[in-house]
Amino acid sequence: MPIIEIATFPSTTEFISDPIKTGAPAFSKIVQAEGFHGLYTGTQVEDEKTGYLVVIWETYEHHKIVTEQADYPQLIETLKACFSGSIDVQHVEFNADISAVFEAPVTEFAAATLKPGETKEDAILPVQKLTAALDNTEGTVKPAVWGASRERADTLIFCVGWPSKQVHLDSVKGSKTLPPIIGDLRAVVELSPVHIHFKKFAP
Repeated sequence: MPIIEIATFPSTTEFISDPIKTGAPAFSKIVQAEGFHGLYTGTQVEDEKTGYLVVIWETYEHHKIVTEQADYPQLIETLKACFSGSIDVQHVEFNADISAVFEAPVTEFAAATLKPGETKEDAILPVQKLTAALDNTEGTVKPAVWGASRERADTLIFCVGWPSKQVHLDSVKGSKTLPPIIGDLRAVVELSPVHIHFKKFAP
């Protein structure tokens, strides 16, 4: 499966207003890289100011080659039009094709960080059960996907698409299946779900 680069950052006013237009000078360079498969960007629904940049690479090595090129510092400088503070970057190999998830009207993005004393194996089963249940939930943009962070050994990430944040909240509230599975997951991890409006960059 491709490797997914996920960058999170505090947005500039310009990025909040128009993520695609603000990032276009940098995005236009990224799409030219060998191994590039797609780019999505947007802001968080909850706070309306945290920015997200998702780049799909054929392999992690393709991403690494870009960071080792002489013009990489210039690329980062160009990207500064998008962010007003430090960037958090993670790379994840998800268990299934993620294109539908990021093209959904709203993407639920959740980091599951192990609680002290718990192991990744303790979290994988409930995450698998949750994504399977979400695939059987009316309204989700399928498939729900999950994967491990390369940068954080204690973190799993899962994503699923929804028509809206409200549909997500209503679906969980009205489900007999999802709440107990989410409860089992929260017993072993700290769960931090957010919703993002992603737009695909098409040069």
